[in-house]
Amino acid sequence: MRSIVAATARSGLAALAVAAASMLVLVGCAPGGEPRPSTPISPESGKPVNLVAISVGDCFDVPPSAPDGQALEYSSCDTPHTYEAYAEHELADGEYPGVDELTTIAKTQCRTAFESFTGGDSHRSAFDFSYIGPSESTWNALDDRELVCILFPLNGQPTTGSARDSGA
Repeated sequence: MRSIVAATARSGLAALAVAAASMLVLVGCAPGGEPRPSTPISPESGKPVNLVAISVGDCFDVPPSAPDGQALEYSSCDTPHTYEAYAEHELADGEYPGVDELTTIAKTQCRTAFESFTGGDSHRSAFDFSYIGPSESTWNALDDRELVCILFPLNGQPTTGSARDSGA
């Protein structure tokens, strides 16, 4: 089970952003223990996508009907969406580091990537970031070592278009 963790850039200042990211904490069962594909997906907009299939450049939403958030809904970045995957970071092998350590790593890696991706300061942006990361079970069973950085609008409203080079 992978999960999106509520590790935002401005956790003390953006209650709405934390709430938006928090609703995703339960997301993420890998079907049948299959490893994550190595190439980006390009499903049709509005089609269910498993959490482990999210890659850089994908935009998505969490449909209210998803049982425990097990499926995300892929969205073209050209149509209204809430989340965009913008960076990946490969974690070092070894023992599972735990959620606290993953969050520390993600805050550093995702902040740097966020500013490079958007062209803006993460503390002044209209977006905040979080991450999708391995659980202890996917770490051990699937050698899952990937953090996927995701961004979302602070106002909680869907956005249209990619945040890439938006300066926002």
